[in-house]
Amino acid sequence: MDVRNCKSCGKLYNYIGGPPLCPSCVKALDDKFDLVKKYIYDNIY
Repeated sequence: MDVRNCKSCGKLYNYIGGPPLCPSCVKALDDKFDLVKKYIYDNIY
């Protein structure tokens, strides 16, 4: 088991691979991505 600090918020989490972010920060990043994607899709034309 590899326990690390999140690079974004500093909380401890169980690292299993991927970006060095805790699950809540990954979800927040995904939510922001979806918001930007929707904005671009709605305003492309």
